[in-house]
Amino acid sequence: MEYRLCQRFMSDKDFYEGIRAVLIDKDNQPKWNPGTLQDVTTDKVDSYFASLGENELEF
Repeated sequence: MEYRLCQRFMSDKDFYEGIRAVLIDKDNQPKWNPGTLQDVTTDKVDSYFASLGENELEF
C-alpha cells in the first residue's frame, strides 16, 4: 500500500508544488489543487489506493 501511495504522490502535481513552495521559491505558499481539504473528493482519495496494474509491486 505504501508503494502505491508513493507512486500516486509522485504522479500528482501537488507533490511538486509543495517542493516548489518550500525548497525552490521558498515562499511557503503552495497553491494546492484542490485548494481546500473539503474540496478533495472520495474518488480522488480512492485513486491513490487503486491498483497500479502491471506496475504493481509484487513479492
